[in-house]
Amino acid sequence: MAGTDERKYGIRELGPGAPIGNLWTVLNASLIVLLTLPVAALFDRVSSFTMLLVGTTIAAVPVFIMVLPPSIFQGIADGPIGHFIGHSWLGIPVERGVDPVIISVAIFVILFSIGEAIFSPRLYQYTAAIAPKGKEGSYMALSLIPYFFAKLIVGVLSGRMLQRWCPDDDV
Repeated sequence: MAGTDERKYGIRELGPGAPIGNLWTVLNASLIVLLTLPVAALFDRVSSFTMLLVGTTIAAVPVFIMVLPPSIFQGIADGPIGHFIGHSWLGIPVERGVDPVIISVAIFVILFSIGEAIFSPRLYQYTAAIAPKGKEGSYMALSLIPYFFAKLIVGVLSGRMLQRWCPDDDV
C-alpha cells in the first residue's frame, strides 16, 4: 500500500493534502521497530514455518477492513482514538472532524504491521534453514522473487482498481 497509489487513494477519498501517507510511513515503521524484537523473543521456540503462516495471515486480513463501509468506523473517528489520530497526531483541524477513512487506514496499518513483525524476520530464517549448505545466499535472493513479481502485478492492478472504484473526479 505504500507508494503512489496510496497517496492517490488518500487524495481522492479525503481531498488534497490528506495526511494518509503519514499514517503508513510513521505508524508502520514505528510498529515494526517496537514489535519485532519482543515478538522474536516471545516466540523464539515456535517454528519459522508456523510464524510465517501466522504472520502472513495476520498481514492479509486488514485488506478486508479497507472494503468495509467507512461509516462503520465513524464511532471511533468521533471518539478519543479518532481525536488522537486525527487532531493530535495528524494535525487535522478540530472543526473539520476526522474522516472515518483515516481510522480504517490506521487499523489497516496497525494490523498489517503486527503481521509483518511476526513473519518478516522469520522469512529469512526459514529460507536459510531450508537452503543446502553453501547456497544460503542464492536461496535468500530467490525467496524474494515472488515479491518482485507481486509488485509488478500490484502496480498495474492498483492503478486500474483506483480508476474503477475511486476515480479521479477532475479527469
